[in-house]
Amino acid sequence: MKKIVVETLVLEYVKRYRIPARYEGRNVGHVYVYIIGDPARTGGKACYAYVDDLLVDESVREKGGGRKLMEALLRVAKSEHCYKVIANCHRRRRAARALYSSMGFAPHGREFRLDLLEQPRIPQGRAPGMNGCE
Repeated sequence: MKKIVVETLVLEYVKRYRIPARYEGRNVGHVYVYIIGDPARTGGKACYAYVDDLLVDESVREKGGGRKLMEALLRVAKSEHCYKVIANCHRRRRAARALYSSMGFAPHGREFRLDLLEQPRIPQGRAPGMNGCE
């Protein structure tokens, strides 16, 4: 009987950006975007953008900071010739979901997740190392 052989290959298909937001001289938010080559499309020459950790400090929410961060992210994705942008958001994050919808994002599929390590708990709307958010 023949065996199925599985091997791990390292593919260098990822680029990452951090886009910060400042207000009155202090950091008030950021978003990370990962540009990921898609080997299933044209041998990795096509790519897509993955949105991660959109964060806006509570003191400046509802002032357009999240939209400005996402607009900057979309400029990056377009400059990298991405064919799609994927953003995940917990169902309880109503403001973020409303922002994504207002920018043309639509629900698509369902995410499955397996946590391999316990994640540190960070208070909602705060990230370590952000001035004004500690």
